[in-house]
Amino acid sequence: MQSHTLFALGATQVDDRRNPDGTGWVVLADPEGNEFCILRSQAEIDATRSDA
Repeated sequence: MQSHTLFALGATQVDDRRNPDGTGWVVLADPEGNEFCILRSQAEIDATRSDA
């Protein structure tokens, strides 16, 4: 699931632990306050690195 879909479903960002190289994660919370993490797939990270 992509992050824009999660935000459309009511998620809010709690913390951003992403690094400049594309690694890391973002902590989100659902509308009830339950926190969960999302991160980029290795394929997305590799694609970003090859674009640079």
